[in-house]
Amino acid sequence: MGELAPAPEPSPTRPVLRLAMVSVAALFVFYLIDTRIFVWAHERAPLLARLADLRITSLAAIGTVYALTASRLPLRPSRPSGTVLRVVAIWLLGTFVCVHFFGFGRVPLPRLEDRVAFALTGSLGEELLCRGLVLGLALVRWPASQHPRRALVFSSVVFAAMHLQYHHFDLGAAYLQMAWTLPAGYVFGLVALRTRSVGVAWVVHVINNLIVLFA
Repeated sequence: MGELAPAPEPSPTRPVLRLAMVSVAALFVFYLIDTRIFVWAHERAPLLARLADLRITSLAAIGTVYALTASRLPLRPSRPSGTVLRVVAIWLLGTFVCVHFFGFGRVPLPRLEDRVAFALTGSLGEELLCRGLVLGLALVRWPASQHPRRALVFSSVVFAAMHLQYHHFDLGAAYLQMAWTLPAGYVFGLVALRTRSVGVAWVVHVINNLIVLFA
């Protein structure tokens, strides 16, 4: 009997292509799914429009891709270290001070649907996308043991740029939020990386957004 041929090695370009595709999709996914579905379904399918209004439609799409992707950070809960807790405490305290005393970063959302989407469903979709998928794939391209900051910086830039779609791609209206979300994305990414858990990063993200809403 002939010897079995060795299994072909995976192409080194595949992780880069996946990372590029997911990163580009992140810049448009909430606008293309939630906003466009809401506009289309507003009078045709009110229930679907309500799901889109709550960002459940994009969460379902992102969650499906997340579940089917092998190179992802897990959602499972994990106990953060003392260093991670200190970084989170400093960030959240700084956020509270900026919002409560100076009004910088406050997001006024009078509608309940917008508050739920901002604090819960939307933030979960962003974490699955930017930390679960983008950061997970970036760590394949730039392993933390070799390049400890490259994957974090890359996912933070994608996270900040992603917020442009919430302002209908008007940079003049979005630049302040993008400037705020760049360091926020780094903190959330650091939490996900150190705990190996998107779930912990999501909890921090939720607390951050609640401060921005109600502080």
